[in-house]
Formats: sequence, C-alpha cells, structure tokens
Amino acid sequence: MASLLVGVASDPVLQHFYQQRYVRQDKRILFINTNRINQDIQLSESGWQFPCGGQLLHEDVTAVYNRMLSYHEDNMMICYLNWLMDEYYPNVINRPKDTLTNFSKLWQLQKAKDLGFTVPQTQVYANHSIKSIRGCDYIYKSISSLRSIVDHVDGNRQHQVHEPVVFQKDQGRCNIRVHVLGGACFAQEIVSDSVDYRYDLNVRPATRFNLPSYLLRLCQRLAQEMNLYFSGIDFVLMKGEYYFLEINPSPGYSYYEKQMVGSPISQMLYRYLCQDG
Repeated sequence: MASLLVGVASDPVLQHFYQQRYVRQDKRILFINTNRINQDIQLSESGWQFPCGGQLLHEDVTAVYNRMLSYHEDNMMICYLNWLMDEYYPNVINRPKDTLTNFSKLWQLQKAKDLGFTVPQTQVYANHSIKSIRGCDYIYKSISSLRSIVDHVDGNRQHQVHEPVVFQKDQGRCNIRVHVLGGACFAQEIVSDSVDYRYDLNVRPATRFNLPSYLLRLCQRLAQEMNLYFSGIDFVLMKGEYYFLEINPSPGYSYYEKQMVGSPISQMLYRYLCQDG
C-alpha cells in the first residue's frame, strides 16, 4: 500500500511537505514527477513502474496529494492520471474535477455571494480602454487560473486591457488567508503596503488571526460544497468588513506555514495520506 505525491520536483509546496521528517522517512509515500512520466516512470493500465525496478498496482494506492497544477490535454498518460485521481484512487487532495473552479473566478464570486459572503464590486473587461476609471479606487487582475500580479489601475501604463480582466473596488491592504483542511480552519493576517503582497519584498510576516465564528462556518461550508478537502480562501478586511476574493483549490500553503510556529497543516496532510488520524 502507498500514498502518492503528484506534481513536479520544482514545486515549492511539495518540496516543503517532503522536507518534513515524518514524510521523508515514511516509505509508504512515493513521489510521481509528472515530467518523468513515459520516461523513467511508466504508467500503465495496471499500475506504476519506477526507475529502481519497483512496481505499484493502482489498487494498492490508498491516497493522493494532487499538485498537478496544469497539463496538456494531448498527453494521453496525463489524461489517464487525471481520470485515476478523479474516479479510481480513494482519498485524493483534491480531485482534478473539483479544482476546475479555479478557471472561473466569477463563478467563485457568485457562489460565495450566494452562501452569504460579502464580495467587492466587480466588473470584467476585455479589449477595453480603462481611461475612464483611472484615478478611481480599483485594482485589476487576470481572470485566468494562471498566477498573475494584482495591481492598481493607475499602474496600467497602456491605459487598456486586452485579455479578460477582473476589476474590483480596492478594499485596502489587510489580507486574510484562511486554509481549510477537512473541517479545520487556520487563518493568518498579512499586511502589506503593496497591492499584491506576494511580490512585496518588505511585506510584514504573516500572523495568526482570529476569524469571526460565522465566517469560519461559511469557509467550511464553501469548501464542503466545492468538494475540496484542502483549500485556501482569500479575504481583505476593511472597516470591519471581510471581502471574499477567491478560493484556491491548490493552495501554496508552504509560504504561510513557514511563518506560523507550530502549524499543523503539513502534519494533518500527512495523517490524511497515511490514514493515521
């Protein structure tokens, strides 16, 4: 029996997880480098074959931590791996079909609003001049699932956008990240002078944050309705109001855990994979 870590070797999240001593020393956990499939890692209808000569039958896979963030639809083996994680393997964090909402930020916003979250004023433009809203208090970001830099409209030197872009009312710089893992929630506050704190070299360290109980319940409900065992939910806090931004079905939790002494997230992921708790 074995649990799989699925992704690429350069993924900082998988690197962080594997650096945990209890993970590294557990021989039941195997890493599937998706860049090596059909090279020195073979995937067949019956199972896996590894460079060392070892084999693993699909029926012996007990759990999967899926960090396969992108794939090419013309790669049949990767498509087959997606099917295995969607339909065959038990206990997958998270199933590929349940991560597809990351491709529709507007759907996420509507879902959150329907559940009772407060969402910022939001508009979407493509091939559009933004001269009319320059000087207004709006930020903009890509609508796609690809990582992009969030900026203020005044930072757009071309005064226009081409691809579909989300424009939202700027709600300040007090950012809240909530990781939902099973039924547990872990909230942290990140205060930055930049619109996008991920690219702020002088960002203050993330600190533990006590989220109101009603919001914790909403986060748990949203993750449950989206079939996400593990997710990262982003808010901005302004004048006592929590504005929902998005839910990430493949959260880069390592950035936050490194700043939270005693964080249980990696250990809880490990227990889920190995069914120790």
